[in-house]
Amino acid sequence: MKIQIWQEHLTPPLQSLKSVFFATTSKQQFTSEVEKESFFQHWLAYYMKHWPQELLFMMDENEHVMAYLSGCSDSLKAIDFISPKVPSYSLFQEHFSEYPAHLHINTHPNHQNRGLGGQLITAYCQLLAEKAVPGVHIVTSPDQHNVRFYEKHGFALVEKKVWRQSYNLQLMGKKL
Repeated sequence: MKIQIWQEHLTPPLQSLKSVFFATTSKQQFTSEVEKESFFQHWLAYYMKHWPQELLFMMDENEHVMAYLSGCSDSLKAIDFISPKVPSYSLFQEHFSEYPAHLHINTHPNHQNRGLGGQLITAYCQLLAEKAVPGVHIVTSPDQHNVRFYEKHGFALVEKKVWRQSYNLQLMGKKL
């Protein structure tokens, strides 16, 4: 298994990437294929389009995607683009200069707990360090199981906030 960066000649089969995306997303019910495709376009395809050089993936010997990481190395530059899609995106923007990059990572359930996610984070952090990006962040909910995963990979709590008076969110950052 080798980590690859999205390139035209290395592009993984889109259906395989979608398989991981839909196997790991919290939304599992769709009223139509159009709604399902719109959900994919909304949450992953725009990263593929605008930051393809920050999409890392791992495939098995049959060229099926097992895990991927999509990122953006300049969260401040992306505010105008992402905020209309993700209303809570700018909630922690005062920390974007210290932790300018952010990432999303998904591993197919059949391949979880094998270290793939950690390998992807390590590779992405190396890519960011080569660009002199000082830090990376993620935003999650304090009660999510992924908090431990990120802590294990060097992320620490930076700040907690309540969004829209009822939804707890936290920014976790890692300095590079």
